[in-house]
Parts: sequence; structure tokens; C-alpha cells
Amino acid sequence: MRAWLVALMIVLTSSAWAADIRVMAAGSLKDAFTAVFADFRKQYGGGFAPEWGPSGGLRERLQKGEAFDVFASAALPHAQALTNAGISGPSIIFARNALCVVTEASRALEPGNLVETLLRPEIRFGTSTPISDPAGDYTWEMFHKI
Repeated sequence: MRAWLVALMIVLTSSAWAADIRVMAAGSLKDAFTAVFADFRKQYGGGFAPEWGPSGGLRERLQKGEAFDVFASAALPHAQALTNAGISGPSIIFARNALCVVTEASRALEPGNLVETLLRPEIRFGTSTPISDPAGDYTWEMFHKI
């Protein structure tokens, strides 16, 4: 992912580019992009104006006309909607992720007992917001399968 993103940033920060690059990106990309931005600044200079949030919410803002240079979604359909509407250029997949479960270190959670554990009345869990955040969509899809 870093090589692709660095190449994009070099193009965007060429001598014709005067302002910070406006990056609208899924919150799940914050750590990775922050590291890329820091590396890029050290090597090439240039600035970034990142905005983090749920991909669906960011997409809606961009569809309403908010300015951006780069939109990095956690789900291709959000980016593709901007492409289909003529708001952006082509949408491409640049990274992949996987749904995971995190719990207390003291809890004996294994793939074989995940559903049983989730169904226990004393277990409380949270998810990302469905529709606005793809992680919420993926999680609710998992719940429906269960």
C-alpha cells in the first residue's frame, strides 16, 4: 500500500500543487496513512489535510460537493459511487482487511467457541455503525449468518 500511496502523493505535490492534499479516509486507515504521511513529509515535504470518518458518511459529504483530493474508503462501493456519479476518477482497490474479534486477555476465546461466547447473556459487545462504516456492515452480515 505504501508504494502506491507515495507515488500518488508525489504526483499530487508536484510543483504545480500549492495547497495541502485533502485526504478523506476511513478511520480504519488512520494509523497506516499517518505513517505514510510522516514518511512522505520527511522525504519530499508537502502537507496533508486528512479527515477521518466512516466511509459512507464521507462519501455523502463528497456527493454534496465538499472538496477533496483523495478519498480512501474502507469499501469499494463507496468509492465506486463517486466514480459512477462523475465526482471522481477511477476507483481501485489498494488494500484489504479482515473482520476480527478482540476481547479481554482473560477470556478464553477461540474460533470454535466464538458464537457460543457471543450468545452468552453476560457478554456485551459493540460494532461500527452499519451503512456508514463498512466494518459495521461486515459485522452485521456475520450476525445474520449466525
